[in-house]
Amino acid sequence: MTIIRFAFAISLLGGTASWGDGALAAEGRFYAGLTGSAEAQDGRYHKETYRKGATQGHSEHDDADESVYGWGAVLGYRWPLSADGRVHLSGELEGMYHSGELHGQLAGICAGHPPPCTRSSDSWPDEWWLEKDFSWGATLKFGVKASVLHADDSLYVLAGFRRVHTDFRIQFSGCPTTAGCPPGTYITNESIAYERDFDAWTAGAGWETRLAEDVGLQLEVRYTDYERESWVSVPPEVVVPAALTGRDIGLSLRVLRYF
Repeated sequence: MTIIRFAFAISLLGGTASWGDGALAAEGRFYAGLTGSAEAQDGRYHKETYRKGATQGHSEHDDADESVYGWGAVLGYRWPLSADGRVHLSGELEGMYHSGELHGQLAGICAGHPPPCTRSSDSWPDEWWLEKDFSWGATLKFGVKASVLHADDSLYVLAGFRRVHTDFRIQFSGCPTTAGCPPGTYITNESIAYERDFDAWTAGAGWETRLAEDVGLQLEVRYTDYERESWVSVPPEVVVPAALTGRDIGLSLRVLRYF
């Protein structure tokens, strides 16, 4: 409802509605707007555990998926590539905040018995959370006018780069010494929090129609692939390399004001 109210308010500022081919002039124009999205996000957490000096150890991974949501703002410029403006190229910057998180569990690999593990070189059980916090990106769009609902509608394809900031947390239980621990001396509910920044590439397609002469409504589908983010923890006696990867498919609704 917020996006609909925003579109109505801008349409009043934009003047009388017009659906003809003259709704966008054949010269370049700046635009700004608001965007909201719903995304199906997948993530994988991978962890290895081995003694210092060893080359092999325990390896585990876990996958999780969740629906997340986002909202933000966009600023761009649209260039005509033909004299009548029917073929066009847009470049834009976008910033978004997100809500929702992935949640998973590594079962743990202990020495010949189920958890809790009694050696630091075992792979302790990890419960993990990955929260997508905020992101920003740059996108190029190539479009052509196409009569979908109105003569001035456009269809376009897009490609871009994003930087995604996340909060990653793990909670684990196990034994703090290589000699083993008697019952009752396990570390329990210990937690560690990390901030992780992902580089990501996105591609997709969209449709734009006019709400008024200077107001556009866009519906987009995007696929985003996150590059692998890895790190190494070195607690006493062991080495723990870990990594996160992810991807999402999102549907976004955008309201733009051309200037």
